[in-house]
Amino acid sequence: MGENANEPILLGTTLPPLVYGEHNVTLVEVRDGSVTLWALEAEHQLQVGQTANLPGIGELTLLETFPETADADSGPISGGGATAAFTFQPAP
Repeated sequence: MGENANEPILLGTTLPPLVYGEHNVTLVEVRDGSVTLWALEAEHQLQVGQTANLPGIGELTLLETFPETADADSGPISGGGATAAFTFQPAP
């Protein structure tokens, strides 16, 4: 449970609920160097290297963005494939 999660997250994916408890965190937009997350009934924008402190969830730090991939069919969203990598520190 206290481990950092840093696998790429596909655009439109709700981040793993078992890591974030009862709260949903969804990656809604990936741009070159920034992302938009939906959590706690609000949008949160992060730049690479920036940390979002989400009360009751924890701290998410954006490591890297991949706005487009060579294999667009690799993601669950048609024509998508954008991903982002984070580290996560759960709230105590």
